[in-house]
Amino acid sequence: MKKHNLNVKYFILILTALTMSSCFENVDTAQKAQSSTDGSVKSDITESDFSGANLATNKVTGIEVSWIAATKTVQSYRLYRVRGATMDLIASVGSQQTSVIDGSVTWGAIYSYVVKAVDVNGIEDANNNRVSALAWGGLASAAAESPTAIRVTFDTSSAIANEIRIYIKPNDASSPKTLVASVSPNLGSYLITGLRPGFSYQITAQAFVDSLKKEDGNSANWIINTNTLGFHDNGVDLAKWRNVISARAFGVSPGSPTHPTLPEKSPTGNVTELSFLPFSGVPVTQKYVVIRAAEGQDIDTSAVQACTTSTTQSCRPCGVLTQNTATVFCRDQNVAGSPARYRYTMALLHEDAGLEWVEPLPLDKVQQFSILVPIPPKDMVLVQRDAANYEMCVTQMNKSSDPKNKNRCAYSGAGSVPYNSNPGKPALNMDRSFYDLGYNFFTTRYPMGCRWTTAADGGMCGPGQTPGDCAGVAGTSGNPTAPSNTLGKDGDVYWTLGFNATASGYNGCYMKINGSWMSSADFYTRPDTTALLAQATTFHPEENNKKIPRIHYYSRFITAMETCKAHPDPNYGPMRLPRLREHRALSAWPTVPGEPYSTNYATALNTYSGGYWNSVDGFRCENNVANMNTVTGPNMIGATLNDLLTNPSREVSSYLSGGINYGSRQFFLGAQQGVDCRTRYGAYNVADTPTSDAFMYNASNGKHTGIASPLDSGNLDLVTDVNGGNTGYVLDTAGSIVEPNGSNPYYRTSVGTAGPANYNFINLALGLPAYTSTSTQYNLRTSFSEVFGSNFYYNYASAPTIVHMVRTASRWGTYLIGTTGIADLSYGHYCVLPAE
Repeated sequence: MKKHNLNVKYFILILTALTMSSCFENVDTAQKAQSSTDGSVKSDITESDFSGANLATNKVTGIEVSWIAATKTVQSYRLYRVRGATMDLIASVGSQQTSVIDGSVTWGAIYSYVVKAVDVNGIEDANNNRVSALAWGGLASAAAESPTAIRVTFDTSSAIANEIRIYIKPNDASSPKTLVASVSPNLGSYLITGLRPGFSYQITAQAFVDSLKKEDGNSANWIINTNTLGFHDNGVDLAKWRNVISARAFGVSPGSPTHPTLPEKSPTGNVTELSFLPFSGVPVTQKYVVIRAAEGQDIDTSAVQACTTSTTQSCRPCGVLTQNTATVFCRDQNVAGSPARYRYTMALLHEDAGLEWVEPLPLDKVQQFSILVPIPPKDMVLVQRDAANYEMCVTQMNKSSDPKNKNRCAYSGAGSVPYNSNPGKPALNMDRSFYDLGYNFFTTRYPMGCRWTTAADGGMCGPGQTPGDCAGVAGTSGNPTAPSNTLGKDGDVYWTLGFNATASGYNGCYMKINGSWMSSADFYTRPDTTALLAQATTFHPEENNKKIPRIHYYSRFITAMETCKAHPDPNYGPMRLPRLREHRALSAWPTVPGEPYSTNYATALNTYSGGYWNSVDGFRCENNVANMNTVTGPNMIGATLNDLLTNPSREVSSYLSGGINYGSRQFFLGAQQGVDCRTRYGAYNVADTPTSDAFMYNASNGKHTGIASPLDSGNLDLVTDVNGGNTGYVLDTAGSIVEPNGSNPYYRTSVGTAGPANYNFINLALGLPAYTSTSTQYNLRTSFSEVFGSNFYYNYASAPTIVHMVRTASRWGTYLIGTTGIADLSYGHYCVLPAE
């Protein structure tokens, strides 16, 4: 038999099972002689008892000969191959068998057969009924060449045939097959055209022989899809998939407020929201489906079942969708909680002649045409890689993103890709000629707060260590100081409010340890740092029905890092401070056209810069709040400490008494009035947070040079220089404008305003000025799109060499502060957690 490579995946052979060793009888010449053909002995089996062979069919692996069982008892059946007047015994099989395959055939030849029934005396019947078939290999291959064409090839050894008939049908059980072409056996291949895109077909080929008046009968099917419009590059017609522009995912957050007019904007349950760009080149009426499957499961776009929170197989979370303005939007409210991880894709749904089908996502293209969405832990939100890349590349850098590669874009500046995702993780070894966030990560939905002890919690902060709330003013002016040691018991946590007539005070957080109050900022000096910080701090807004104030003072960089570590997730491990490049991505406001709840920059500036709260202006951030030391607007400031702590409408962590403001202008965690103050990922007011990045200052030349993070061993972003080397990112700040700030002068450069003449470019990946005219991959400062909060400050230091940790002051604002490195004082902070 001629050998051919057969693709098992697509090539289905329907064969009759046969175990020759157990069914064949021993054949000898004596048995063969006892036949009725020579008239010497007659069989008990007559023509009416057995009609002989009735069909010969090509099975590609051989020719199957079949018959109808005799009506009389038989001992066996014998298969003979007929060549002219010669009959060669091929096989002898048991009485229960009604077919046998002759596997010793060569493609391109016709074979004829006779089947004899052997009676109980071992004598064959007298029938000479002959059946014939062509042995042939059928289709050799089938391959899609476009969304509407499939090329089939077939074995040309069938020259004896008169024609090759090619049939096609939808790949289902009920549809009939259709003859699409009859071609010469010598042609070798044929292109079937006019097919449906992304559609599954069954294709067969039959060799027709005039002398036999029949087709060869092979049952070999090729199951194959035409190319999709959405997921295949079809010549110059590239894949139409354009990925997401926005992806939001929330962990459960029972303490978060519900937006009064847009409840979806600030969900309290587990939910994902995806905004896909519509596929290019299709009408606005095009229908789509979004398909979800748990990570590790195959994505089957033909799935029609609705998703539930327990569904891990492919399902539809949003039914059938059409384009909604600029995007195709899907909100999935049926997701399981963390650590659930889902992969989503969007596919084209087609309709034609009463048929409906969804284009399949090829298994080898899943990474290119789907996005991974891990569900965040409680009170955390997801910063999704593809969505972050799109915002940074398209909206900020004005570059084209690559939808098939996580929406990355060409960019060779420092900080373009990460070294790794977390301390101790292996190097990612990513292509540094692209900007790519590199991984998904979670951020706390709210900043870290002080878990102060109420009287209901057992607090002993009343006079003389009697039961009482551990909250109040400590000190007589300015920033908060430790409360009196006459208050509280060991283990109590005290929230101190600053004393300031202009409402610019701060909050502090203290714990009583061994009879004395210690600032949480200094816990890093103790061996039980982790346990103390876990007890004193929280990022959850609902803690025993008490208001949680943001820690807005006396937070050191090292303490902030240790605070994050003190709140590990059981599935993903310890949190950490964000890296500067992560902050630039995660703190973006929803200003991408087409994303949910999007706004323009002018409106964003009004919302995120703070101001009055009223029915016209809506809900705001607390930054630079006007008249916060007066009881105006919705009365968010308490009239007394007790009023502040007990009145639900008092949402700013300060109270007004006797014309003096106590506390800070920060909202309590989960405040209703901050419901619009969200990043595009759903985190609240991420504007002011320490990072793990650091510069080394050299007073002799006035330069700051980036170094490896002293807090995060995986953060090497600032080690890279502006030209891609490893000498450190250099800020030549000697020519900057000096703005006195009391007795401590600051250097300041403000994007879009006056600055040093050699400050021409901005490194957007890190949000830092690039002091070199050769950095053409960076954005010109005159074309910088976000005009608010894009300042760079650093504290003047007279010491010859000193470490400056990096703190952000807005999305793009950067502060290099203090003189003691990781023990520098900072302000409230967020924590991040790589979702790997």
